[in-house]
Amino acid sequence: MFKHTRMLSVIFLTCFTMILIPSWHCSPAYCAGNDAGISFMDEKPLYPGYPVMFDILGKIYRVSESEIVINDTLLKLTRTTLFVTPYTKNAGISRFQKGDIAGIKLGKNRQVISIWLIKKHT
Repeated sequence: MFKHTRMLSVIFLTCFTMILIPSWHCSPAYCAGNDAGISFMDEKPLYPGYPVMFDILGKIYRVSESEIVINDTLLKLTRTTLFVTPYTKNAGISRFQKGDIAGIKLGKNRQVISIWLIKKHT
């Protein structure tokens, strides 16, 4: 009986640690941004006019006129996708390069609405 109770306690604590603790200590933007070297602990936009949270935040691994790969996610771009930098609201895709950190806002069906430059690759 004691071994059974102890085993259930270990399973419960393991599940609690793996599921509840990560979602408690950081917001999605901070967790994703932390992987990219960006912190959003203040919960305010990084630049004026930027959103506080992004649907996807990470490093650009590939970019072309029709698609972009952020982290390990391939996303299709449309003619209406907006490309935003801290200084230009409609910058164009040429401002985004492999190694840059970018935030993505998605619409219905995971369509890329806008791509926001967070940090240029140095």
